[in-house]
Amino acid sequence: RGIKKLFTVEFDANGGTGTAPQSPAVCNYESCIAPENTFTPPVGYKFKNWSYYNDATGFTSFFAPGENAGVTISHAIREPILVAQWEPIEFEISYDVASDAHATIEDAPYIVKCTYGQECYAATYNGVPITFDTGYKLSHWDWDGTEVSAGQDLSTITTTDGDVINLDAVTDVKVALITYNVLGEAKTIRC
Repeated sequence: RGIKKLFTVEFDANGGTGTAPQSPAVCNYESCIAPENTFTPPVGYKFKNWSYYNDATGFTSFFAPGENAGVTISHAIREPILVAQWEPIEFEISYDVASDAHATIEDAPYIVKCTYGQECYAATYNGVPITFDTGYKLSHWDWDGTEVSAGQDLSTITTTDGDVINLDAVTDVKVALITYNVLGEAKTIRC
């Protein structure tokens, strides 16, 4: 039946960091199980799968941890390299109101799904079904003691996959400027 070709598999972190998987170190035609990822992903990303570009066939194959890659990578012209593939994490923004806010959000909390690196901004009051008490307006959103401005870019915040970012509305008294004319002199007051 012949001798089974043995080959050593290398790993490419593809932007990740840390230590490469230790197994499989040596594979053959019949068995080469793609290992679990041990690299630390780039900020904002999570491991998706391993990819392998076969020089002999010109095709790229993808393998999840636990999948047998032996038949595919055994046709390699040189020692095969499994490359870590990353995908952006997803997280949610949960909008509610602070306990002392003079506002309500219909069906609170109001949830928005975001993907790392893609457009995701802290809502303005037009973006969330929020109603303010008379004389009040949105001041900012509170994220665990950190002030987040309406419209602030949240697409690259440091968080983990599936995390929920809680933003509570903080209100402020509306201020009106009234300008009037007294004996030909303009005066402005804040109310």
